[in-house]
Amino acid sequence: MERTTFIPEKYQNTLFLTAEDIKEIFRLGENKTYEYLKTAPFKVEKIGNQLRINAKSFWEWYGT
Repeated sequence: MERTTFIPEKYQNTLFLTAEDIKEIFRLGENKTYEYLKTAPFKVEKIGNQLRINAKSFWEWYGT
């Protein structure tokens, strides 16, 4: 049986999430968010000086 993940409407058509999005989803502070993203179990890419989280990878992980 396949598990479905509820993706809030705000994020449904996005390819990437930002650190700010992760902060909001998990209700973390800024420092904890960046600390967590260093070892996150989903795809995180650094583009310039910004972190981008692969949305598909994140929501697949979040749903498990």
